[in-house]
Amino acid sequence: MKNTERNLKELFEEFINIQKFTKCLRPETLRGYRQIVDTFMRMMPEVIMPSDITTSTIVDFYRKLQTRTRIIGKDTEKTGVRQSTILTYRQKTRLFFEWLKNNGYIAINPLNKIPFPKVVYEDIRYLTKDEVNRIFTAILLNPQKNPLVQKRDILMFYILLYCGIRKSELQGLEIRDFDLNAKMLTVRGEISKSKISRRIPLHPTTIFHLKDYLKERSRCKTPFLLVSGNADRGLSSHGLKHWVKRMIKISGVKFHLHRFRHTFATNFLNSTHTNNNIIKLKELLGHKDIKMTLVYLRGLPATQMSSDIENLSIDNLI
Repeated sequence: MKNTERNLKELFEEFINIQKFTKCLRPETLRGYRQIVDTFMRMMPEVIMPSDITTSTIVDFYRKLQTRTRIIGKDTEKTGVRQSTILTYRQKTRLFFEWLKNNGYIAINPLNKIPFPKVVYEDIRYLTKDEVNRIFTAILLNPQKNPLVQKRDILMFYILLYCGIRKSELQGLEIRDFDLNAKMLTVRGEISKSKISRRIPLHPTTIFHLKDYLKERSRCKTPFLLVSGNADRGLSSHGLKHWVKRMIKISGVKFHLHRFRHTFATNFLNSTHTNNNIIKLKELLGHKDIKMTLVYLRGLPATQMSSDIENLSIDNLI
C-alpha cells in the first residue's frame, strides 16, 4: 500500500480526470460520480485520508444515508432513501474505492465485504395511454407566438415516443442524423451513452412531423435539430428542463423525459410478437448488456401477457 499524503479529495479529482480523458465518460456520468462521492465526503467529514476508509465507516455512511431527514421542495420533509438509490450510491462509490485499491492507496475495497441490497422494483416507469394523450394535448394547448417552437415540440414528442432515445441523445441530434430516403435515424456514438452508433427506423408519424418542422426551421443555421425559441442555437438543458416543467403544469402528468424511453420499450415489446424482440429492443435502445434492457420492462403489466398464455397449447409442447 502506498505511503501517501494525498487526501481523498485530491485522489478523487485524479480519478475523475482519468474517467473523463481516458474512458471518455459523458459529462452527465461524471456529474453522477461527483454528486455521490461529494455526498459521501460531506456526510463523513472524519474520512479524510484513504486509510480512513474502513468497513465500519462505510456502514456508518449508509446508516446516515437511510436515517437522515431532509427537505424536498419548499417544505416537504423526507427521511431515508429508496433501496434503488442505495444501490446507485454503492455502485458509484465502489468504482472509486476499487480504483484506490488498484493504485495501492487502500489495501482492500471495503464494499466487497458488504452484500448488495436486494432491490424490488414496484414502480411503473412507462407512461400510460391517458398520460401520453394528456402530455400531447398540453403541447397543442400551450400557446406559442413562434410556430417553429410549436412544431419543434410536436416533433420532440414523437421522437421521444417512437425512437426511445435518451435525453442527451435528443439534445445532440443534428439534421445530418436523419435519412428521409432510408427512413432512418442515426444516433452517433459521440452522443450515445454506450459510445456505439446505432440506427433506428423512423415511424411514419415522426417522418411527417419532421418534414413539417424542417420546412419551418429552414432559415436556422445551427446544425442541431431542436433549436432554441430565443436564438439560432440548439435547445439547452435548461430550456429542456423548463419545457418539461411547463408540460407537467399544463397536463397534470408528473413525468421526466426518461419515462418516454421506458414507454417506448414497453410499447415495442407489447406490439411485437417475434421470438427475438428483446434482442431487437436491446439494439434499438443502444444497450451493451441485455440485462439493462430487461430492467426497462420491469413494469410491464401482467394483463399484456394474457394472449401469450392463451396461445399455449399441448400440441406445441417440446
